[in-house]
Amino acid sequence: LVSPDGDMGFPGTVQAKVTYRVLPGNVWRIDYEATTDKPTVINLTHHTYWNMAGEGNVLGQELQIFENRYTKTDDGLIPLKDEPVAGTGFDFTTMRKIGAKADWMAAQPWLKCTDNWYDHNFVLSGKLGELHPAATMKDPASGRKMEIWTTEPCMQMYGAQNMDGTLAAKAAGKTLPQFAGLALETQHAPDSPNHVEWPTTVLRPGETFKSHTEYRFGVAK
Repeated sequence: LVSPDGDMGFPGTVQAKVTYRVLPGNVWRIDYEATTDKPTVINLTHHTYWNMAGEGNVLGQELQIFENRYTKTDDGLIPLKDEPVAGTGFDFTTMRKIGAKADWMAAQPWLKCTDNWYDHNFVLSGKLGELHPAATMKDPASGRKMEIWTTEPCMQMYGAQNMDGTLAAKAAGKTLPQFAGLALETQHAPDSPNHVEWPTTVLRPGETFKSHTEYRFGVAK
């Protein structure tokens, strides 16, 4: 992709490349690269919805995020600051059902802008630039699981709360219900250019942006 200078208001001609690889051991790897001819900001990710059962909602499926904080937002979804996950509905530090904290989420007035569900940034505990675990998602009924490994410092989680049963599914005559999947988007934190305390998203001429994410599939024992 070539994004010309001024495209969507961003400076610099950005040349970006995404490479998809299927590797031994049931691994799907995504490699991102980008260069620019003017200082600009860049934050590339992948917006796949995951459902380890293949269909239905994911509330009974299990998730662990290798996190230490989440990013709290205002009522317009603008990031404010990172806060500890302990004692909140954002605590996925141990494997648990995705829907286990629904009551806590429903009781938070400030989450009304996300329909009291997940559309938030999680700060990962791994080292920036080194491949580290981000999350594990599994279906307890089948044992099917997926591990996400990344070089990125954060991961955005979106819970498909806005799906309303009108989106067509792959199977003929079926639609995608609310909570039909989970988007787990490895990236830098949203709004990073306005938070100097977070890892930078600035890319300068002569530099190459590089990022790697792996999805490792298997069956839990």
